[in-house]
Amino acid sequence: SASVTSFLANYYAQQAAAAAAAQQQSQLVEQTETVYNEETGAFEEVTTYVEIPVETQTTLVSGGGGSGSYVWPFPGHTVITSPYGNRASTGSFHSGVDIDGYQSMGSPIVAADGGTVIQASYNGAYGNCIIIDHGNGMSTLYAHLNSMSVGVGSTVGQGQTIGGVGNTGNCYGLDGVHL
Repeated sequence: SASVTSFLANYYAQQAAAAAAAQQQSQLVEQTETVYNEETGAFEEVTTYVEIPVETQTTLVSGGGGSGSYVWPFPGHTVITSPYGNRASTGSFHSGVDIDGYQSMGSPIVAADGGTVIQASYNGAYGNCIIIDHGNGMSTLYAHLNSMSVGVGSTVGQGQTIGGVGNTGNCYGLDGVHL
């Protein structure tokens, strides 16, 4: 959603600015990405300006600590009930991947990769939501959780349980339980 995109853009800009402030020499880098705004139904360009230290110009500086490879976040559950992209049934755009958790309320959800928790709170349509920064501009978002077992600032390892599957926020179909 636009609010998550804005949150992440601000977070990464703050991380890069903090790293740049620690260096004497830096370079201003413009980053532009196209994102879908569900509220307006249109694609928009979001531009951020980030100061990058000369020593790390080829790598975005952020928290993280991830390996760059990912494990499945919902062990034992592989049925995708709604893929990423345009939904044929409604024509709406779905900005995530729904993994079915039918009759599995509270089953463990794990971190797809190691990193730093940058959000762990209720987030509107996403319900109970955790976002993990894996470094190098990569993050994962876990929505509709029944419970959260990590907080902002926590360092998590790949495969570590971060919460339980649920149906908070906007959940539809079957019993609504999904990641």
